[in-house]
Amino acid sequence: MRNLCVISACALLGLAGCTDETPPPAPAPTSAPQPSPSGPSLPTTTAVALVPDFTGRGEQPIPSFTSASYTVRVHCVGGGMLQVIDTRNEAVKPYVSACDGRGNQVMTTLPKPAVVHLRIVAEPSSAWEARVEAS
Repeated sequence: MRNLCVISACALLGLAGCTDETPPPAPAPTSAPQPSPSGPSLPTTTAVALVPDFTGRGEQPIPSFTSASYTVRVHCVGGGMLQVIDTRNEAVKPYVSACDGRGNQVMTTLPKPAVVHLRIVAEPSSAWEARVEAS
């Protein structure tokens, strides 16, 4: 009887889409938003950037560049550790930093200019920003 009353009311009032069915739930978002690190950001410097500043989460390559001396500045939040690894030069030791919201930096000097291939490795939940500049 209830369905008949609802259908009759819809017909009399001309309400489009009037039904006694529960609408389906809204679809869940396909991916979580990518927040940028909070707290102090990378300091402004007058040094020449070797690649544009960039942000990310988890593990990601840094665009390659050519240099004999460079500084990598990182700011990371989300817990765990962040590493900056030279993927082609084993003589360059990985740089390790805590993802604790404090900015950090490491300077590297090579014997001669070379193409540098770096990678940032961090927990997937860690958000970071990085800058590579000439030293």
